[in-house]
Amino acid sequence: MFSIKELIENLFYMEVYPVFLPIRSADDQYLAISLEAIENKDPNYLYRIDNNEGPPALTLNFHLFLNRYVAAQGATFYEWPIYSAAGRYYLEGDE
Repeated sequence: MFSIKELIENLFYMEVYPVFLPIRSADDQYLAISLEAIENKDPNYLYRIDNNEGPPALTLNFHLFLNRYVAAQGATFYEWPIYSAAGRYYLEGDE
């Protein structure tokens, strides 16, 4: 995860996507929070941004991201066909 200093430095590279706040960078990709999703109270606020494509939604929030990141030990877990953040909280009754 970015420190505050790294976050400020990386905002320059996100000018193409001004509604996203980068929180991590790895393998020429950014993990970013959609400020629009946060404003709309959408629980699926994490996006993956790379240099070749637009920002695809990961259908995750930070809680699910961290759980899956630890379970996958760094593998490409965000392509797993598992429920989204909205679905997780719906299934648990935490609406």
